[in-house]
Amino acid sequence: MKIWVLFLVLFSTVLSADEKPNPFLDLEYYLNQIRYDQCDEFRGSSQVKIAILENSFPEFTDEDRKTLPEDMEILASEANLPNGSIHGKYVAQLVYLITTRGGRCPELAPKVYLIPASGYTKLKNAIDLAIEKDVDFILHTNVFEYHGFGDGKGFINTLVNKAIDHGITWINAAGNFNGKVYQDQISPNEDGWLKLSTEEDHIRLFCPKTEHNTKCDVRLTLQWNDFADDPITATTKDLDFAIYTDAGKRLEVSSRTQTDDPTLIEEDPLRNTRYPYEAIQLSLDPGSNEVKIKAHTKNFAANDQFRLIVNSEFAKLLSINPSTNSILPPADNPRVITVGARDAALSSMYNDGTKIKPEFVLQSSLRNPGTPLPKDTDGEFLGSSISSTIFAALSTLVKSRFPDVNEDELLNKVTERFLETTECHYTVETLDDKYYLQDIMDNNPNDVVIYPHEHGLRVLTAYDPYKVFGMPKVSNMFLGVNPKGDVVSVATRSYLSFLALDGVVIDEQSKTYKICNQ
Repeated sequence: MKIWVLFLVLFSTVLSADEKPNPFLDLEYYLNQIRYDQCDEFRGSSQVKIAILENSFPEFTDEDRKTLPEDMEILASEANLPNGSIHGKYVAQLVYLITTRGGRCPELAPKVYLIPASGYTKLKNAIDLAIEKDVDFILHTNVFEYHGFGDGKGFINTLVNKAIDHGITWINAAGNFNGKVYQDQISPNEDGWLKLSTEEDHIRLFCPKTEHNTKCDVRLTLQWNDFADDPITATTKDLDFAIYTDAGKRLEVSSRTQTDDPTLIEEDPLRNTRYPYEAIQLSLDPGSNEVKIKAHTKNFAANDQFRLIVNSEFAKLLSINPSTNSILPPADNPRVITVGARDAALSSMYNDGTKIKPEFVLQSSLRNPGTPLPKDTDGEFLGSSISSTIFAALSTLVKSRFPDVNEDELLNKVTERFLETTECHYTVETLDDKYYLQDIMDNNPNDVVIYPHEHGLRVLTAYDPYKVFGMPKVSNMFLGVNPKGDVVSVATRSYLSFLALDGVVIDEQSKTYKICNQ
């Protein structure tokens, strides 16, 4: 199975003066890379319909509506609230502006339905509404931390499969949990505490002190692979976990009881649940912490696994298991088109040799080099939610021009018509890989973390290594090595991501590499 690492190809189209005002920095950069210049190139016989599922939407001002489809519908009364997420507005605006070339081709805009979909009940209602409206696409830019194990199963994916069974193409963001998940076998000692493949009895969690924070707000979710395909069936297995300082002081402990007794769940839903997960939310002081997990039942099988998910802007997992899957539902669904961000270090991924998620990787930053990223109340406007939105917008254009296209043909046409997919683009001389890594460590050892990753080695730096080492910079790409010592592919911005993808060709003699889309 291939993973498409897609690079938009540059076209120098000058936007006309009558185009709609855009709310994004560097939107023109994206529009100028889409391979069509004439509005009628993708004018179809019928309007494509897309449902955008977000946690919430804000109140839209008259200025906002200049960059939204005139016939857009909000399919829930609680959606149009002043305290709604601005992220949902940005997604809707981006779909419109990408498909219409900044408003120059308004007739190419898809029919857009905005539907709030936070939590199981609202997601179920949103899918029913999307089916009722006979939409062609659902764009869902979120993932669920609580309701699935990354294996494509569970009751969230049951809902998603219902939409797909009705002929809807589901496009989902990969999520932004890469490096934020620890996964391992459930192997209890005699006292119930789990022993880990790292040969430690705890997962290490670090809260750094920076100029931006004095504490780390953290939500920790512990889940195990016993999610049913319906929301009623209860797990019979029970794990709990606790977090300690490195000096052994216990800070917090989870204490929910897994039960199938509906009376207990109704009386105290905070302490009783039928689902296989536990959660702790707290604020950590700077320093090292340890997470320990305990089995409270003895019915775990040898192949049972758990995942610890860290949702925090600053806290970092220091314990690494290379087999970790950071894809959360419904991005894990094999029937879903999952889209990741190649310019975001946290964009989730998984490759176990038999399946690869995400299937597509696109750039996501809405800026030119050196231009500050726009920010919103949900944080930096960068990541898989943006790349999946761009992909969804391009998909509606293809569907408009080729209404009978199936999913495989859709994916091929998106890449053929809009994205550069020729063989090899760059050949770059590199330094010896071992010397290169050692040189990084010697320069700023306190600012560098090197650890094994499911695709090879990952190196995080707090600086741009090209400026440090005077290395040639090509298309914002950084060099890397995999466990075999090969120079492999790369990511962007102020970190190195050394991923052994299909598109990297190694020439050992000349110490060069080529970045290819295969």
